[in-house]
Amino acid sequence: MPPNNADAALLNLDACSREHLPSKRLVPERAQLESPGAMLLLTRLGPLDVLGTIAAGRQYHELMDRSRTIELADAPHSPSWVCPP
Repeated sequence: MPPNNADAALLNLDACSREHLPSKRLVPERAQLESPGAMLLLTRLGPLDVLGTIAAGRQYHELMDRSRTIELADAPHSPSWVCPP
């Protein structure tokens, strides 16, 4: 399967599963991203929880009409968490 925006973003953020740290550094796989479960990740910018379903089991495409975009330009960030190499 070719990479998509989520794959690229997680790669850029050096995302890894925080459930297995510090003993293992597990990088999320496409099948996990497409599952309805939750992925608890750690990125170079801090923790990130990826939810497959939310709000009574609804998926992303079902909630798009009720969402809004928030611009985060120039938002300060100071990473205090880093995935080990």
